Amino acid sequence: MSTGKGYSLWLIPDPHDKAYDLIEQFICRISSQHNTPLFPQHVTLLSDLRFDGKDMYEKFFNLVAQLDRYEMQLDKVGSKGLYFQNLFLTVRQTDPVLKAHALAEKVFALETNVYFPHLSLAYGDFSKQQVEELQQKVSDELPKRIKCSFVAIELWRTIGTVAEWYKMEHYPL
Repeated sequence: MSTGKGYSLWLIPDPHDKAYDLIEQFICRISSQHNTPLFPQHVTLLSDLRFDGKDMYEKFFNLVAQLDRYEMQLDKVGSKGLYFQNLFLTVRQTDPVLKAHALAEKVFALETNVYFPHLSLAYGDFSKQQVEELQQKVSDELPKRIKCSFVAIELWRTIGTVAEWYKMEHYPL
């Protein structure tokens, strides 16, 4: 079991999009079958943020005032073999996706880092064989390309185990 550090900004997909329920059911089923943590569907915009409460909120609300709603294209299933990146759908790196991340880095006064946008489908320590089997299930059960709109941004305290994480703010875009 792995633990998170700091705070995270999550982009929340529109629950009215066609693929939302399919992805949600898949996340829940994998969590139940493999006894892994359950988490809300999201694409992380920034993670591992470490600011005090007041400064965090100021930066968060400064960012949301500048963000617009946009669409993302979910593409290939993948794995980096890491607890928090063991099964995911990649996000096509379009201008709106990269601009939102660059804006978030600027508002939070962070150094520019390589951004790997993705929508996680499972967290956990899986064997290589399990990952391959899960990737095949994704390919069999989910559409090859999924368009989804992001309708909100959330600030999460992601310190400790996934069970200890909690949402601090939700802001519609």
